[in-house]
Amino acid sequence: MSFTTVVFDLDGTLLPMDQEVFTQSYFSHLCAALAPHGYDPHQLTEAVWAGTRAMVCNDGQATNETVFWKKFAEIFGDRVYRDIPYFDAFYQDGFSRIRSSCGYHPKAASTVRAIKAAGLRVAVATNPIFPKNATASRIRWAGLEPSEFAFFTTYEDSCFCKPNPAYYREILTRLGEPAQACLMVGNDVREDMVAQSLGMGVFLLTDCLLNKDNADIILFNTCAVREHAEQKILGNLGALVKNKRENPDLKIILCGCMFQQKHVVNKIKKYKHVDMILGTHALSRFPENIYKLFVGDKKVIDAEESDTLPLEDVPVKREDGLKAWVTVMSGCNNFCSYCVVPYVRGREHSRYPEDVIAEVKDLVAKGYKDITLLGQNVNSYCKDLDIGYDFADLLRDVNNIDGKFRIRFMTSHPKDATKKLFDTIAECDKVCKHVHLPFQSGSDRVLSLMNRRYTAEKYLSLVKYAKEKIPDVSFTSDVIVGFPTETEEDFIETLELVKEVGFSGLYTFLFSPRPGTPAATMDGQIPPDIKSERFNRLLALQNENSVKANEKYIGKTVEVLVEGYPDGDRENMTGRTEDNTIVRFPAKDGITGEFVSVKIDKALNWAVFGRII
Repeated sequence: MSFTTVVFDLDGTLLPMDQEVFTQSYFSHLCAALAPHGYDPHQLTEAVWAGTRAMVCNDGQATNETVFWKKFAEIFGDRVYRDIPYFDAFYQDGFSRIRSSCGYHPKAASTVRAIKAAGLRVAVATNPIFPKNATASRIRWAGLEPSEFAFFTTYEDSCFCKPNPAYYREILTRLGEPAQACLMVGNDVREDMVAQSLGMGVFLLTDCLLNKDNADIILFNTCAVREHAEQKILGNLGALVKNKRENPDLKIILCGCMFQQKHVVNKIKKYKHVDMILGTHALSRFPENIYKLFVGDKKVIDAEESDTLPLEDVPVKREDGLKAWVTVMSGCNNFCSYCVVPYVRGREHSRYPEDVIAEVKDLVAKGYKDITLLGQNVNSYCKDLDIGYDFADLLRDVNNIDGKFRIRFMTSHPKDATKKLFDTIAECDKVCKHVHLPFQSGSDRVLSLMNRRYTAEKYLSLVKYAKEKIPDVSFTSDVIVGFPTETEEDFIETLELVKEVGFSGLYTFLFSPRPGTPAATMDGQIPPDIKSERFNRLLALQNENSVKANEKYIGKTVEVLVEGYPDGDRENMTGRTEDNTIVRFPAKDGITGEFVSVKIDKALNWAVFGRII
């Protein structure tokens, strides 16, 4: 694969922002908003700029917002952004853009000229928030001239911004090049944007395991939560040795949580057929690393430990047009003793509510009807922002968006679940009456060893309150069997809790020791045969619960969102109720993505069956 054009993202990757350009871009907005309130916009701009520059570290990347506000308050005080709604909204919407705009490639000029010397065209792309003179100033600030580029976007050139895929299509159209011959180099691709980056900038996306013999790139995005997931990746990776031997130009890329672990990176970097390894925090540099991979002759390894913030303004490649998953926060602060997530995903960082709401509005406008709000612990949402807002507030605001669609969310942590959350679910018509609330163990002793910070009694009280407030609410949960030192009495307490709650479904796991976590080295590891025996007893109990939960639908008519055809079956279709129950029914043309009424006449432990009425 050879590239004919390299497109640099002006925001953050290539060029810095100087105070003059900053003033040109934002000063008029601030004047209009703040003048009626008696603030001096010149002083405010100076304070904002000083705070912004203060939070940039030596490599050109932003640190944290605390540094910004500390410097800001030194110059201007901290009253303005709390007192004036416009300024608050301005920063909630624009802070990530300002933050990224301060980073820059320290060798921008030499990099651009080296690329041109290699016979490639170079273009610059940026959000059209800058007028033409500001964009030109930013280019000159890096020691370059606008004339050195094939083109650069300006306010006059485009009416689209980065959240709109039309922005990228327009760039490719202006290049006059096929998408697969253009490499986008940017700093704003987060974990769930990898597919979009590849699809827009490098290759046609396929299922690599089905088309691995013809692929130019094979990419594995990995999980480190369970040992089984890691073993599966290693198995697939070994099978690719043959493909690499037959096609030396094939690029094999490994990324995600698994490769944020040093011991895994140290092992895999010895695999000669692996070309690139990216840790969780390196995914924002994905396009840049792709570029390094194709123009260099060395293996690319980027697995540094850092605490990354959620990135905005990046389009997501979604497939079916019906279901969408929207990240509301990243990271975890809980440090459960068995869990590797805080070590590979970093601390909790919430997206601003306005950004989440805007993304959901866009999805609803595009016809998506099943939207899941995602976070490792959504009940901690916005605690890090300290803006007097929580996840229940977000649910209510998303519920107020016009349109017929469903809202789901996961995952909730019992220690942070509140009555306000369940009250909100009860009062919001679009929020599904289904709660996934992991309890992990019914034994208080084991819960303490797990560092879960709640008791079985606290958990049951939450469930009781939710059932009182939300008629027909369903609960699903996670359970770990065979945690170190778990006794038969501890396990019986887990079974009793499962019976009392009556879960509609359980995600059950045998304890899997993860290197680097406290539980991995605890005394009292449970033998595999005992874990398996307990696991089977739990599974049998839950099968009974699932049948009971589904049998309540027999004879009833339920509203089902049609998801399509199950694999290999064109006679039947499948969908879900609002409480997440799977429904099967005879197929009918043209109803995928529609809400239909189905009368239920049969129930099994995994689904109910009926006919459209």
